[in-house]
Amino acid sequence: MQKARIKLASNNISRLNDICGMIKDIADKTKVEIRGPIPLPTKIMKVTTRKTVCGDGKASFDNFKKLKPHMQLLVSRSFQI
Repeated sequence: MQKARIKLASNNISRLNDICGMIKDIADKTKVEIRGPIPLPTKIMKVTTRKTVCGDGKASFDNFKKLKPHMQLLVSRSFQI
């Protein structure tokens, strides 16, 4: 038995679901058992920068939320005879 895990990530959830559907169609044609898509936790990537460029003065910071990637996991099994 061979096992493969496919981890997909994208900022656009609809495109991610389309790709998962394409992979499931290919797996059905090749008679491979596939489980998923299993949604993984969404992480928010933050960028912290200091407000003053020169470094003098008060130590104040800005936080910017940049990316929120959506991730899904597909698990496939292939049985060889």
